[in-house]
This record gives sequence, structure tokens and C-alpha cells, in this order.
Amino acid sequence: LHPQCTWTGLVLKGVTVETETMRDPTVTCVFRQNCILPCNVDPSSDTIIHWDHLTSGEHNVHSYYDTEDQLGRQDQQFKGRTSLFQDLISRGNGSLRLTGVKIQDEGRYSCYSSTERGSRKTFIQLKVEALIKVSIKLVENRIICSSEWIYPQPELSWSVNPPSELEINSPTMVHQTEEQLYSISSSLLVSDRLYDQTYSCTVSSSRNKKTASFCKSKLLVCYLKLLINVFTILSLLVFIGYFKTPNITHKPSESPNTSRPAVKAILS
Repeated sequence: LHPQCTWTGLVLKGVTVETETMRDPTVTCVFRQNCILPCNVDPSSDTIIHWDHLTSGEHNVHSYYDTEDQLGRQDQQFKGRTSLFQDLISRGNGSLRLTGVKIQDEGRYSCYSSTERGSRKTFIQLKVEALIKVSIKLVENRIICSSEWIYPQPELSWSVNPPSELEINSPTMVHQTEEQLYSISSSLLVSDRLYDQTYSCTVSSSRNKKTASFCKSKLLVCYLKLLINVFTILSLLVFIGYFKTPNITHKPSESPNTSRPAVKAILS
């Protein structure tokens, strides 16, 4: 047996029920996208499968028996969003396909399967994340950083390069929507006397992190530095190309002796 996995067997009306006890595997799904929860079943032509969501009780997600979907008990939360790979069930694949993932879908799931050889139940944890996109802009003398539609709850932090003696102490506002997503924003007051500094805003959650930067320069030094780097690279390429070009020697159409009289005639 696997050191982190044990099996317990129960005999119930002549049927052996096996339950795998181990740390639940975790699947991370992206908000509003599709996701697959894996489940292996015994290959059979008469497999019974019950998927349940075990958070806040036990709610039926999807059932399959008599070689077809049985959705009479399906919880309203999952209506029209679940399916099995029916052509693969007889080969041992009982995985659940969940579309349009919601924050409420997060939690523990069980996959119960039964055949003439016995039954088994496995568990899986589903975690939901909403990808972070950071917006940063300058409004008058404030740099505003914001991000929307985030999950789980994020944090926001500022940094300055080169470091400034001024203390960065800006309040952060967090708002949660009806879909349990988070919006976060913060603004930083910048001095008119400080230039050539890069202000970076980092928004992070327990599963994701993004950083956006704004360069404050009196003479557009930030962009000038970029142009200098590009010019240096182009100059180097031209220099290399010049020395790689083969030397071509052109033969004169006339000998020096025959060309000199013509020149003298014109000058005279």
C-alpha cells in the first residue's frame, strides 16, 4: 500500500464497498472557465456514478446509471453545467466536466461508483481562482492602482525604485461583489519634485500575483533609456553586418593611360 493511502472494505448485502482514505487531491479551476474533476471507475458496461458536492451538506451534482444521465436529483446550482464522458465510462473514466465555474463551486466533491464487482468512493478538492489584472495610471499628482474580479481575497502593496526617503503609506480599499469576487484599489500621492522614479503596485492573492509599474520622469527619461537600449542594439547589428559583407573590387573599364588624355582635353 502507498504510505499515504489506506483502504477499508465493508461487506454490505454481498457487495464490497471500498473507501480510499488519503489527503484529497486538489484541482484549481479558473472562474467562468471549464474544468474537469478526475475520477477513475472500474471498467464496466453497467457502471453507476454519483457526483456530490459536500460543502454545506451533500448536494447532488451529477448521476449516471442505466447507461444514461439521471439528473432528477441534481442541485439547482449545477443545472445545465455538468456532463460525463459517456463514451469513456466503460473504459474506467468517470470524470466530471463542469462548465462556467463559479465561486460557489469551490469545496469538496465525492465520486461514488458501483459495478457488479463492488463499489468505491473517492474525494477531490476544487479551488477557484480569478486571474489578476492590474491597472495603474497617473491622475493629477496621484498614481492610482486598481484590480477587479479577483478571488480569493487579495492584498495590495507599493514599492519605489530607486528607494525614496518618503514613507509609502496609502490606504487600500477592498470591495466584494455579489458573486463573491473582490475589487481592490489604492492611490499614492507623488511629489512634483521627485522624478526618474518607478512606482510599482503589486496585487496578490494566495494563488496568484501581478505587478504593474509607472515611471515618473520630468524629461521622459524612462522612455529615453529604452530608446538608448534599442539604438545600441541596432548599432551593434549594423556594425556586425558591415564586417560580414564581402569586399567587391570593381575593374576599371579603361586603363589609366587611356583615361588621362580625355581628362586633359576637357580641362583644356
